[in-house]
Amino acid sequence: MRRELSHIVLIATVFLLAVVSISPAKIIRVDDDADADFGTIQAAIDAAEDNDTVLIAPGTYTGDGNRDIDFKGKEILVRSQDGPETCVIDCQSPTNSGLQTVHLQRYRGVHFHSGEGSGSILQGVTITGGSAPGNEPGGGILCDGASPRIVDCVLRGNRARRGGGIGLVKSAAQLERVTIVNNTAADGGGIGYGYNRLDASTALFVRCVVAGNHAEYHPRYGGEGGGVLVEGYARFVNCLIVGNRAGYRGGGISSRMFEQSCSFENCIVWGNEQGLELYGDGHQVSTSSSHGAIYVSNTVIQDEGQGEHISDPEQGLHGNWFSSDPCFVQPGRWESNGTPDSWLDDVWVDGDYHLQSQAGHWDSDTAGWVVDDLTSPCIDAGDPNSPIMYEPFPNGGAINIGAYGGTLEASKSYFGTPLCETIIAGDINGDCKVDFEDLAILMRHWLQSAGQMPD
Repeated sequence: MRRELSHIVLIATVFLLAVVSISPAKIIRVDDDADADFGTIQAAIDAAEDNDTVLIAPGTYTGDGNRDIDFKGKEILVRSQDGPETCVIDCQSPTNSGLQTVHLQRYRGVHFHSGEGSGSILQGVTITGGSAPGNEPGGGILCDGASPRIVDCVLRGNRARRGGGIGLVKSAAQLERVTIVNNTAADGGGIGYGYNRLDASTALFVRCVVAGNHAEYHPRYGGEGGGVLVEGYARFVNCLIVGNRAGYRGGGISSRMFEQSCSFENCIVWGNEQGLELYGDGHQVSTSSSHGAIYVSNTVIQDEGQGEHISDPEQGLHGNWFSSDPCFVQPGRWESNGTPDSWLDDVWVDGDYHLQSQAGHWDSDTAGWVVDDLTSPCIDAGDPNSPIMYEPFPNGGAINIGAYGGTLEASKSYFGTPLCETIIAGDINGDCKVDFEDLAILMRHWLQSAGQMPD
């Protein structure tokens, strides 16, 4: 009896010690208010432990401790309290008209370089005014040998030698619902994804908007990939690459791959501009190696031909795409600022990239649905095997192409008749009747499980 009792006491003691040794995750608050835990983001990160949350109050954060932010390998969530519109990290780096190195101190927003993985998350902040030092990549964010998650962020008005908005080197980072707009670099105005032949890591971009970025031309280097420069494995899902500019080639995307390849699924590449007439063949997408390839599926690419299962070895494009106008509610645009012959002082004006629909598109200003006079061909044009996720009814039973596909803000499907007043059980596509089209959708997804596509 005593032996049994001693065993029970020993087990209980071990259990209590284990419980005591586990420290609960903390929420560490950042604000210049006296009631906050810390006044700078870096100080809060330094005090954080794995699984903690650093919560940033609304405001504009500047100066030391609020730029060149380092996660130091910690698996923590650093997020804003109320979203990127209210939480701005202004790096306040000096600006100059060109990309030549100047002897001035430069700062970027966040530098991941300690092997961070998907447990290290940056969410809901705007990073602006960043500039990578010297010839380093990543003006707003640099992921070097690190693969964090970056969610619901805005990278605006940053610059670097490569990857004005974000630079990735040996990284399998995941970017979800990130807006990369009005950034500048010599190569990869918005995104610069670094080449590494020995690394099979795949960066993932889901529902990202890459718009109004500029790859500046230089006679010795630069000018490739106004929106994206890819030199490695990467996957883009339901992304928009629109309105970007390249001084040399690849207004939207430039690929300088070797054995690697990247893929674009349910994406829109539209309205991107290329600079020099010598290379001005109008290609939105360019590749410079016959060994690598870009694979596209259910994607819109302006002026790149159309059809199914097209392969263009010269351009390194494989897959299926079409070139119909996506019919955005309001495309973004460049304003010449009085000098139409020069790009350097042009001003980017943001657009609204919801798709027009006669059944209704989501209007963020009024928080309601607006009926248009026409319907985008990108509605219900995504991969038929992709989950429709949260698209509102009627949704056609197929995901929309573009950044709002699979979300609550996806434009509604239009079938040429007034919207159904009554939802009929079994009417999967929302056309007011149950027929073989609904059966085909059902069979295509039969036994499919959730989680087959990133949120």
